Amino acid sequence: MIVQRRALVEHLRHIYCEGQLGEVVLRGQFACTAFTVDQQLMLDTEGLEGVEPLSAPLGILDLGLLVKTLKAFGEDDNDDLVIEISDHRIEISEEGRGTIRLLTGDPDTVPSTMAPTIREQFLEVLGEGTAVALPQSVVEALVKTHNLLKPANIRVRRTKKAGTVFQVGDDGANYADVVLPRAKPRTKAGEYDLILDAQKLMAVLGQLSDFTASQITFTGEESLVGIWDGAINYILSPQAEG
Repeated sequence: MIVQRRALVEHLRHIYCEGQLGEVVLRGQFACTAFTVDQQLMLDTEGLEGVEPLSAPLGILDLGLLVKTLKAFGEDDNDDLVIEISDHRIEISEEGRGTIRLLTGDPDTVPSTMAPTIREQFLEVLGEGTAVALPQSVVEALVKTHNLLKPANIRVRRTKKAGTVFQVGDDGANYADVVLPRAKPRTKAGEYDLILDAQKLMAVLGQLSDFTASQITFTGEESLVGIWDGAINYILSPQAEG
């Protein structure tokens, strides 16, 4: 198959999510549904339009290496790559430059694979949640305050009075409050706090590129948080209090 380098690199970087998911299974037009070992981060993405579908599910053993390999023979994002799958390897070639062959794995043994029934359950929960716009200004404030304070977790407070506030840092130390506009719970009875792993949240926020479409979805106390920008669904599972 022939694939434009830029489109495939961007697509796979979204899935890699700064190293959160290094071993995955790709299906169809490089679609992927996967979760981290601790199941605190899940993702679901459709494939690339206009790309020939894979003949069978493809187990990738090191997604970070694959992304780097795509640029081994050149840096022009508009170049086309020739990709072939054979003998438990993925072969990446550029005309007149060479070929790199990476070992692939048995898709049935890749631990990040999510069963279709589990995927449907997660997407159903997100579909019943409340989605609000996630502006670029909020994302940038979260990233900057996290880089300054470096907390392990980020608390999300959802109240009828203050709306939705990301608390970056702990009460007993330095912390910042970042307000998400127009994101009040529908009822006062729906007020609650969520605790998210800061590293995973920052990794997800780092993948956002289309802020005209970016949204965050809240599904209730101790339940899933979805982040979407038109390209991929990231699903965060909150941590237990304490």
